[in-house]
Amino acid sequence: ATGFLALGTLPPRTGPDSGDTAETVPGPGLLFKDPALFRTSVAGCLLVVGQFCFTGYMPLYLVDRFGWGQADAARTLALVHTGAIVGRLGWGWVSDRVFGGERLETLSLTALLGAALLGAVAVLPALNGASGPLVGALAFGAGLTLLGWQGLHVALLAEVSPVAPAIAVSLGFTAVYVFSMASPPLFGKLVEATGNYALGWLILIPLQVGTVLALNPLRRPSRI
Repeated sequence: ATGFLALGTLPPRTGPDSGDTAETVPGPGLLFKDPALFRTSVAGCLLVVGQFCFTGYMPLYLVDRFGWGQADAARTLALVHTGAIVGRLGWGWVSDRVFGGERLETLSLTALLGAALLGAVAVLPALNGASGPLVGALAFGAGLTLLGWQGLHVALLAEVSPVAPAIAVSLGFTAVYVFSMASPPLFGKLVEATGNYALGWLILIPLQVGTVLALNPLRRPSRI
């Protein structure tokens, strides 16, 4: 119903006909034919693993490892999503105002900050317990970094494939959703098999760093 409501609010299409036909409009194969789109999609797939593993298992981590009450642990998700709201708005502002509209630098920055945050979560047991203020700060920071990247990613998907931005975004997010569904069960299996949440958090760090490596070839040459 909401889809039909959105369709009804769209303005009529204006402007000259592009002349594209079914034969010339790019299809699903664009994901593998366009290296920039492929790399950007890979970056999103890597980032979404940390997002869904954190939101799915952080409350369980607090209950199982630190003895938190289930209600208190669940409430940390409110801080996570508050951070996500700030991040999805704030990183766009940073990208436009600080990096001159370059999405790559900002997206890479969020990935590296997310990696640092996962490291902090992994070493919580060494800090003589998880205090409420510390966990609250980490939860907000996780929303800011591990969840706050998606607006930038959508913009970058459209920008790297200007010929067919709608198809590019659709293909990129189809890949992202596959990883978002597959990664939490695998994370859970790892924790169950090893009995070690910290190992799970640490394994997510190379995926965050891998995002930077995937995006690096897309950077523009420095102007002298």
